[in-house]
Formats: sequence, structure tokens, C-alpha cells
Amino acid sequence: MGGGMETLRTALILIGVLLIIVIYLLNKGENGGALRWPRFRRAEKKPVRPLAPRLDVDELNDLGPIEVPHTPANLGPEHDASMYSEAESQGHDFNEELILAFTVMAPESKIFLGSDLHQALDEAGFRYGDMHIYHYYADGRANARPLCSVANVLEPGIFEPEALETLTTPGLSLFARLPGPLDERETFEKVLQLGRRLAESLHAELCDETRSRLSAQHTSLIKDKVEAFRFKRKLANLQHHRSH
Repeated sequence: MGGGMETLRTALILIGVLLIIVIYLLNKGENGGALRWPRFRRAEKKPVRPLAPRLDVDELNDLGPIEVPHTPANLGPEHDASMYSEAESQGHDFNEELILAFTVMAPESKIFLGSDLHQALDEAGFRYGDMHIYHYYADGRANARPLCSVANVLEPGIFEPEALETLTTPGLSLFARLPGPLDERETFEKVLQLGRRLAESLHAELCDETRSRLSAQHTSLIKDKVEAFRFKRKLANLQHHRSH
């Protein structure tokens, strides 16, 4: 009995050795003789790409207005200012405004005399009126909305007719509010023209709102702001007409 068990054990050992040899020979042909056990790889999780965040209305408002340097040509001529009446051109749903501001400054160490100011303003078409300052009316009617106005650069910014003879000041403040009685482009060109005329009459310098000499570059920047404002207002008017 013991001899039979010993024989069975020996047979099993031989079978195991033969299996190992066979596996070795098979792997040797495929892997250059190296016995390699199969490797198991873990499944890798691919990163999940987050969705783009959505902006709510408040976040969109925080982005601020979009600057548009020039009116896109693709709106076409049918959307020009001529298609709107004066009341419509002000914009039913458009509550923004843009202030054009320039200064006319006397040369360094010089001042303007009240009488000279009155004469120069009168010849340029300005009329003394509301708020004790001078106004320019596009159609010449003093009861209409002024195109632009002129104030004293010195506080409180007014002119007193009875004190013109004794008035002295280093400069004038020329400003216009958009939208106004004329198209924004016309207003910009007219105000610039009036400022240059006053500067020439008074032998002065046309400057920006900071009293720095008005350069061609700064003039171009102001013009771009006017164009951007004009486009936004026209877009508001167009949206209003489409919704009615």
C-alpha cells in the first residue's frame, strides 16, 4: 500500500515538472526565454471635463459695457438715423448718456478778460442763459435744447453779466451731453469746431477735460467713444422697434 502511494506521488511530481518545462518552452519562443506571468492592469479612470460655467444676469452686468470702436457696416443704410424721428432718436429704452468735455485755456501766465470772453462767445453763436452760463443752439432757438454749453473753469463755473467787465479766468469749459438735438457724429464735429474757433478768437489753446493740450490721438479716442455710444443707442432703438 505504501509502495503504491509512493509511486503515485512520484508520478504527480513528474507530471508537474513536465508542465513547467512545457510552459517554459512556450514562453521562451515568445519572450526570448524569460518566463513571465501575465500582468493584470487596473482600469484607469479618465478625468471628467467640467462643463463651462453659466453666467447669470448679474455676472453679465459685472462684465461692463462692450466697447465698439466703429459702427458695423452690416447694419446697412436702412438703420441710419434718418429712419427715426427726433423723439425716437433719443431712445425709448436707452437711459445712458455721454458727456463730451473740452477746455479752452489761456496761454501760460495769461488770463481771459470777461469782455473778451463775451465777444468771442457771441461771435461764435453762444447765448447767455440758463444756469448763468452760455449755450449754443443748433437751430438758433433759445427755447430748444442746447447743443453744447460753456462755463467758467473756476468755481462755481458761472458768469455774471454785471461783473463781466471785472471778470478774469484762466479758461472756459466747453461741454455737450449725448444724445442731443443732433446726431452724435454731427455733435462731436460741431463742438470740436466751436472749440477751435473760440481758441483761435481768444489766442488760446484747445485742451481736453484735464486741461492738457488736445492731441490728434486724444481727439481720435474721443471720436471712438462717440461712435461706440452711437452704435449702442442705435442698437437699443432697433431692438425697441423689433419688439413693437
